[in-house]
Amino acid sequence: MKHLCHAYGCNAHVPPKMLMCLKHWRMVDPRIQRLVWSTYFNGQEIRKDPTKAYILVQRSAVWCVFVAEGGCKWPDVPEVGTEAYLIGPAALAAPVPAPNITIPAAPAQRLPGDGDPLA
Repeated sequence: MKHLCHAYGCNAHVPPKMLMCLKHWRMVDPRIQRLVWSTYFNGQEIRKDPTKAYILVQRSAVWCVFVAEGGCKWPDVPEVGTEAYLIGPAALAAPVPAPNITIPAAPAQRLPGDGDPLA
C-alpha cells in the first residue's frame, strides 16, 4: 500500500510512519513537529488506530503547510489613520454569536474501517 504526504495536493510517496515529505515537514512549526512525534505511537499506521490527540495535531501540521503555501491569506489591512482602519478594530471587538453545534458521542468501540481519516 502506498502512503502519500498529507499536505494538500502533494503526491510524494513517504514511509507510512511519516506524516509528510521532507519539503512539507520543514514548513511545519517546530513546536507542532514535536507534538506530532509526542502523540505518535509506534505501529499506529499499521494498526490504523491513531489517538484523537494525534489526529488533532496531524491536522494542525497540515494546516501549517496550507498556510505556508499561501492557501490562507489575511485580508488587506487598511492604511493607518484612514476611516477603514479606525472602524476595523471596533468591528473585530463586536461579540460573535456561538454556532449551535451538537457534537455526537463517540462510538463505544471501534468499527471496521475506523483509523486514519486522512489515509
